Amino acid sequence: MNVDKPTTDDVVLEQIWQEIHQRHLGNDSELNNDEGNNNKDVAATFISLSDHLKCGYTTDAASKLRESLHNDRFNVVPPPVDCPAWLCLVLPCIKHLKSMKAHKNCMPEDAEVLRNGKWIRYDAASLVVGDVIRLEEGDIVPADCVVNINDCNQEEYDDDLLVDLKAVTGRSRPKLIPTGSTTTRDQRTLLLGGTVVQGRARAIVTVIGKETILGQLIKDGKFPVDESTFGDDKESIMMDEETKNLTTMELGTMT
Repeated sequence: MNVDKPTTDDVVLEQIWQEIHQRHLGNDSELNNDEGNNNKDVAATFISLSDHLKCGYTTDAASKLRESLHNDRFNVVPPPVDCPAWLCLVLPCIKHLKSMKAHKNCMPEDAEVLRNGKWIRYDAASLVVGDVIRLEEGDIVPADCVVNINDCNQEEYDDDLLVDLKAVTGRSRPKLIPTGSTTTRDQRTLLLGGTVVQGRARAIVTVIGKETILGQLIKDGKFPVDESTFGDDKESIMMDEETKNLTTMELGTMT
């Protein structure tokens, strides 16, 4: 099977794609009183999942999504000490705080994204929910996302996908993405700030910026994660908390 021709038998990705469509439809209708014409425009923005996995968003579609879903916000997570630039110049020690260093190490500069049918290296801040991204060894995961299992099952993607999420979850063991057809959404979810240590795959962006797990940890003052609190012996506890957060973040706060 050719990796450039994704199948559409992935129930998880289909669900995500429909959620994004409905979210966009609802937000756009609120902004436009001419609901009939507006719904027609929105429907034209969304194509089938199969076609989307081949072509990604057009530049115009991505811009429209940023406006309607994200209120013109970009995929940016503010640092733990979010001070004006002039203050950082006056007090350069701020940049050397443990939390600031950890934040810097989690922030990707760019991402490989499918735009207008072509893979391009793009500013990670420009990603929107629903973007198709490609990850490979050494990449920092640029947003919370769900892996396309169909890619992992291809011969071209023969290495298991391992992602180090220690910066976000506190777990020292990399997360292995299973490839079975019954794989759940949470099992396939990667978080912004993780690092791919082996393998490669495509994924669909589900949450960006402040609404990511990393963004919420920083907002709640829980970053950097205390590894002694969430070590390997407490992995199941962290998984329960993470699963709860993921459900809330992905389904309830795509703004």
